[in-house]
Amino acid sequence: MDRLREALNQTLTELLPKDQGALYEAAHYSLEGGKRLRPLLTLAVLETYSVPIEKGLYPAAALEMIHTYSLIHDDLPCMDDDDIRRGKPTLHKAYHESSAVLTGDFLLTFAFETLANAPDLSDSEKNALITTLAQHAGAEGMIGGQLLDLEGTIEDWEEMYGKKTGALFCAALEFGAILARVAVEPFQAIGKALGVAFQLIDDLLDEDDTVKIYGTQKVEEKASQLLEKAVAIMDTLPNGAPRLQSLADAMIHRTV
Repeated sequence: MDRLREALNQTLTELLPKDQGALYEAAHYSLEGGKRLRPLLTLAVLETYSVPIEKGLYPAAALEMIHTYSLIHDDLPCMDDDDIRRGKPTLHKAYHESSAVLTGDFLLTFAFETLANAPDLSDSEKNALITTLAQHAGAEGMIGGQLLDLEGTIEDWEEMYGKKTGALFCAALEFGAILARVAVEPFQAIGKALGVAFQLIDDLLDEDDTVKIYGTQKVEEKASQLLEKAVAIMDTLPNGAPRLQSLADAMIHRTV
């Protein structure tokens, strides 16, 4: 996993050198320290199908840009109003609120430019990736889920988590399927299950309202059931997709 993460970090550094101006510097600040889970899912799928990871580095980097932009905006005073992210002051605390808004906007738009300029991909592959990311990051996916979370009126938390967190997990896995030229349907199911389980563990670690309402045991049981569901599908993939299974297990059985 370290090899994949190192290759991804190198690609992000090349695409977003911090000496190119204020937006690049702020983007670099926010990208530092990330676990890179979503892009690693893409690369793990490629590895499962023996596709060179180099083919997925630009798409994987675009996913991390989208994820990081969403964190920058979620941390803003008008949203979750958080002071700390990835062990350091959030971007609007380290810089300025307006800088954080614009840096998030920059990462969002640059992600799609990155996909459009990805080397060694056909036009049809680029189109599929761009469409997939736009759908999962938009109103029916990540942004729509965040709105449901802010409104606080949704009774079905699984639906909210499936959009807020699961949608980008789905995009990451579908990216791998598109690039490996295999069916996306199994990866859609894996992504939704892992995304909801991941968010439940986040709630558990943060002692969020979901845990207070349903109780620690129920939340843990639900996360385990979702992981089992995802792993059962992974078992049907070539060689059982060991890298993907290892990554999924680490995502759910974590302490931070």
